[in-house]
Amino acid sequence: MRVREMRRQTGWHAYRNSVRWRLTGRGVVLCGQRLTIKAHERYRLELVAEAWDRYAPLIRAAAAHYRVPAELIIAVMVNESGLKPKAHQKYRGYVSDAKTPHRISVGLGATLISTARYMLKDDAIDRDWLTDPSNSIRMIGLYLDRHYRLSGFDPVRAAAAYNSGGIYHDDSKGNRWRLRNYPLGHGIYIDHVVLVTNEAIRYLASRDDRPAHSFATVFHGPPKTLVAAKIPTSWALKSGGLIMYRLPRGHKMGVASSSIIDHKRTPGSSMQRTVCIPFLSDCADTSRRRPLFSVPQ
Repeated sequence: MRVREMRRQTGWHAYRNSVRWRLTGRGVVLCGQRLTIKAHERYRLELVAEAWDRYAPLIRAAAAHYRVPAELIIAVMVNESGLKPKAHQKYRGYVSDAKTPHRISVGLGATLISTARYMLKDDAIDRDWLTDPSNSIRMIGLYLDRHYRLSGFDPVRAAAAYNSGGIYHDDSKGNRWRLRNYPLGHGIYIDHVVLVTNEAIRYLASRDDRPAHSFATVFHGPPKTLVAAKIPTSWALKSGGLIMYRLPRGHKMGVASSSIIDHKRTPGSSMQRTVCIPFLSDCADTSRRRPLFSVPQ
């Protein structure tokens, strides 16, 4: 993740006439409002630890392969399927998987069969393929990567783009984010993704084996135990030159050294430059500055 993008996310920002928010080491915080979750929805937060326990190698691999924050992958898995690999949902107009692949979503990331086929240029993809956690988590990482230019991996915008297929304005009074998400007229989906992302940041920050590509590493430093991401061989380029994934576009999360990239480093140099970004105790324009992370020169 580039420093200038981190500067934008950690400072107060908004989408048109929405509530203002910023990204911190504790997750997303709102200006003058609080994120709350109903008692019957708290299971989502409890699923964060289970997601890591069950799928850590695949989450780590997808985060590294597509340069995506691991917390966003976890948040999508939890909110889209409740960690049920065979979860599926049919939409109005569904006839069959073969005739209407754009009317059924499958797997941990609730990916449309038609979307998976289009993004991987593979018409052989079917429901069974998406129920494989390796394939489904891969699709989550790829989909978040494809929307990188729209979201910059800001959790709020990433949630809206994943749910709506892009960034669209929704001026409904019940939607404080003013970003389209379903059900329309509300901000429930984004609320849930942000809350789970916040919990994932907290959880991964407490672990010594947190993935290098994560918000937890960016804000809290590199893991004590570096675990290499093992990319499944099935994620490689398909024979015949058919592209199976889009190559990263220069964005990276903090790697093992906790660097944020886009800064030149002299070979052999261990110098660190402290990057100061605004730290706001309220929503005012005044701020005091403090370093949140260091970038290798």
